[in-house]
Amino acid sequence: MNFNTKLQHETYSGMRLHVNVSLILILSLFIAGSVFVVEANTGTQENSPLPSAISYVNRSPGNGVFTVSFLKGGKWIEAGILEFGKSITSKNLKLTDLNTMESVCVRLTHSGETGTHIDTIMLGTHVPKSIVGTEENHALAIRKLAARDYDVIDAGNRTLTVTFDKGSASSETLVLAARIEPERIGEKPFLFPVAHKYHGIKEAARFYSYKMNSSTGKLAVDGSFKHENLGTPFFKEYSLTGSGHPSEYTYGWVKNDDTNLYVALDFVPDNTMDGDKDYAKVIVGTDTGEKEFIASVPHQEWGMPGFEYTERALYQHKIYEFVIPLKEIGITGPPSDNQLKLAFAAYGTAIPLEVLITEIRIDQPGTDIDEYFELFVDPDPGDMYYVQYLVIGDDPVGGSGVLEAAIDLIGGWIPPDWYLLVAESTFTLGPRDLTRTLNFENSDNVTHMVVSNFSGSVGMDLDTNDDGVLDIMPWDMEFDRVSIIEEENPPENTEWHYGPPVVGPDDGMAPFHVKRCFGEWVVGAADPATGDDTPGYESFCTVCLNHGDVNADLTLTSEDAQMAFLIVLGLLTPTPEEACAANCNGEGVVTAADAQSIFGAVLGLDACVDEIN
Repeated sequence: MNFNTKLQHETYSGMRLHVNVSLILILSLFIAGSVFVVEANTGTQENSPLPSAISYVNRSPGNGVFTVSFLKGGKWIEAGILEFGKSITSKNLKLTDLNTMESVCVRLTHSGETGTHIDTIMLGTHVPKSIVGTEENHALAIRKLAARDYDVIDAGNRTLTVTFDKGSASSETLVLAARIEPERIGEKPFLFPVAHKYHGIKEAARFYSYKMNSSTGKLAVDGSFKHENLGTPFFKEYSLTGSGHPSEYTYGWVKNDDTNLYVALDFVPDNTMDGDKDYAKVIVGTDTGEKEFIASVPHQEWGMPGFEYTERALYQHKIYEFVIPLKEIGITGPPSDNQLKLAFAAYGTAIPLEVLITEIRIDQPGTDIDEYFELFVDPDPGDMYYVQYLVIGDDPVGGSGVLEAAIDLIGGWIPPDWYLLVAESTFTLGPRDLTRTLNFENSDNVTHMVVSNFSGSVGMDLDTNDDGVLDIMPWDMEFDRVSIIEEENPPENTEWHYGPPVVGPDDGMAPFHVKRCFGEWVVGAADPATGDDTPGYESFCTVCLNHGDVNADLTLTSEDAQMAFLIVLGLLTPTPEEACAANCNGEGVVTAADAQSIFGAVLGLDACVDEIN
């Protein structure tokens, strides 16, 4: 999902849709020969909140079920259903009155188009003798089902018949380890280097540098590593997933000869074969911009995907091989020692966990009892065991880049509203999701970060030469950062900060309270008693453009009025931007009067509150 879209929803969280008609209402719009007629239901519709931009996401523990039956006396007896979410979990089901003298046949049925996978099926401690209905060949399917190891079979929208040997009926408990993806899944790929995805990070951090001819050779590019001599990886980056796929390292190799650039990617986290959905990209930075080369099942001009076991994982997973002619990246002669800027992307339905800092309070008038930070987490990883919150400031003698706080988030289960609130035990502004000692530094330059697999300790000097650049980064991946500043770099009276992004100063001081609005950091109210803190909830941001341009084509037409009226009738679920635009009169309620005003504006007889920019 798009975080900026969700933030924009905050601007009209109090807006309501309303229609009150006692007769059949017909709105006819005549523009450029077009006629539009809508019939509304008679009666009154209660005011209701506009739907959240993330309302399509299934937040329940399960995304779907398997129906379990077993064969008894020549008839299939339904034993029950087992519900699963996106992460592999084990569920047990009792099968009663099994015949201990016969083989046991169990049938598992899943209906639906969601990605569904089984890791293992056991009857007590017995593994299956045979299975019918799999996409994989029989020997491979039996191998995959023998252990809980992320080596899964595809079980979506099919019936599987599993047979256990005679004697296994003495164990009546069926054990099923499986996962079922939600109907809607994220579309954001993993990017390597990880810094490539962060807005504002300096250009050099967005690419690896490959020296041409530093690794010569070629690849077969046949979708398999079995006969490749890959050597030492060009990069190795930890990929923390939020999709239920295993979190593991992704590896990449780069080679070249006189005519081609070769790339191999071992995308270890992607242990599911998802056909056309999966892809990888090689991104080359050139003088004229970035040039992308994609490899997927339907796109094999520049490379080929594969799905196999490698020495880096015990389960089948996605790999990619690329061959890119050097002339495609501007190298027309024999390659010399050119430095090539390279980045990479990989997507399965394995997607990265996104953790964004959305609101922080580091100070307040009087005693600091209400310090907190708030994180937006998408998708819900189940637990935040691998995620840590860091604060970088100074040491007692003024040195920069010293780690002041390292806060673990173990036990931080993500609430249904996606916002995790971490605060101290003295917190008075509402319920908190996780209690930690914070004691944030204020009246100084500080940088707040969220990372995974932090291996350092408080007091470490991460900027050893005090030049505003982190020399030591003891974590696998950075999710987000923001610097709350009293003075811009280079500082004269305080330490360096490590933005962008930055927020402050506020009247020459580091802000007490900061929050994210429309993806940008802004200064919040200093005093929580009279301010705009929204800890644990969507921030209140004040910009909502009521200009009538519902379809966002920068022109008012009859279509805009039609869309506004459909919103009123409940026949169109608006995006945040559409809802704000449809509220032409700016009264906070989308009504038939708004649709009429937009139509009037089209004819030059009326106007909306805001102009189209």
